[in-house]
Amino acid sequence: MIRYKNVFDKIVSFEELKANEWHTKQYIEADRITKEEVFYHKGGKIVQLVIYRDVNESHQDILNTKKPENELITIRETENIGNYRLEKDFNYDQNSKLHGFFNALYDPDDNQVACQFLDINGVPNYKETEKYYFAPSAVAVLDDYIFRCEYNEDGSLREIYYCNSLNEQDSMLLNSSSGDIKYLMSTHGISQNLMDYYLSPDVIPKDLLD
Repeated sequence: MIRYKNVFDKIVSFEELKANEWHTKQYIEADRITKEEVFYHKGGKIVQLVIYRDVNESHQDILNTKKPENELITIRETENIGNYRLEKDFNYDQNSKLHGFFNALYDPDDNQVACQFLDINGVPNYKETEKYYFAPSAVAVLDDYIFRCEYNEDGSLREIYYCNSLNEQDSMLLNSSSGDIKYLMSTHGISQNLMDYYLSPDVIPKDLLD
């Protein structure tokens, strides 16, 4: 089975993709994604190849048998953490040398709620870490996120972009002031525990699932 996802990570048909839209093509076998090809536009060249590692194969097995010659490749490992799904990417260069990592966390509704680049030593790049808050599916009106968090190099919160999709005039930049945080929590029914997660740059804080 083959399916497509658009730039917003939503499942669409090939016909629904726009001509110049970034998208992914996923290969699914026995209800499991085995491979993903990333394109900048329809009919273009593959710009990223992602192989989902099976528990019975090693990274070296994949590099030896599934990596095209002189091409980049990403080996992805998935892990379920409670109702969340963690995707861990291992990025290899043309010479099969590991050059970095990328982690992404997905909520039970398959929304990407956090993403983070890490260097070859596994040190997070907080300046390129982002988190997104989506309304629970039971009350969601639109697919877009409600707010996005970005961080400084030291991991402290830089800003919160509050995106009111129902009224763009209400969109605004917030910060870590108690007034802004209380506004988000009261307006959207966010618990202190979950708010603490968004104030932190860590992708998988231990209290997230409490």
